Amino acid sequence: MNHKKFVLLVDDEAILLLSVQRELMLKLGSEITCLTSLRAEDGLKKIDELAEREENLSLVISDWLMPGMNGDVFLREVRKRYPKVRLVLLSGHVDDEQVTSISHDIDLFAFLKKPCRRNEIYDTVKQAIEQT
Repeated sequence: MNHKKFVLLVDDEAILLLSVQRELMLKLGSEITCLTSLRAEDGLKKIDELAEREENLSLVISDWLMPGMNGDVFLREVRKRYPKVRLVLLSGHVDDEQVTSISHDIDLFAFLKKPCRRNEIYDTVKQAIEQT
């Protein structure tokens, strides 16, 4: 088992994924492995593979509006399968009532509104991995 902490980013915007992954690996590369997925369904597969290898998945950050499975459905499924993983919702297409509802239902670690500053994502990731 690897003692490094894993972070999974799920968003259908490839440019966003790559830029956030690059920044997190530059700043936190000795502490985390940052995985990405363009689709929620693929994200679930990656999470299951990590669990099979007994890796430490610390955090999942997901966009809300994606083709196929939306982020809220995806994060609910992650919570059901892996109750200890910290969950972050990232979106520019959700209202406060929806955020409050999903946060209450699945105990979101954080909600980040797009567009957000890179340091907001970094600060959230840093805080989450320090608590796991």
